Amino acid sequence: MRWEAASLVHLGRIVMLELVWLVGAAAGAIVGCAHAIDIYRRCARKPASGHRRGHVRAAYHALWTLALWVLFGAYVLILWLIGMALYVAAGRPPPPAADTPSGGRS
Repeated sequence: MRWEAASLVHLGRIVMLELVWLVGAAAGAIVGCAHAIDIYRRCARKPASGHRRGHVRAAYHALWTLALWVLFGAYVLILWLIGMALYVAAGRPPPPAADTPSGGRS
């Protein structure tokens, strides 16, 4: 009976870690797409001297940008969550919403 309960707790941790990884990779993919589009536009606009294939080089840089964002997306998500937990634990409320005229204060 103990072994079953321990294995369920272990299984819950594995599922939670997979969920964090998937959410982080998805967030990294979204941010990475936006960043890759910007990198592609900038590199394609100004090709390096002596290179006639500016779009190929731009696509290469954009793909690397996207791959790195997806790869490190979960890491960035975890650091952000830790930072927010420490910010709240320090007794400071979350920052006010920017869309209110008074900045969230009444």
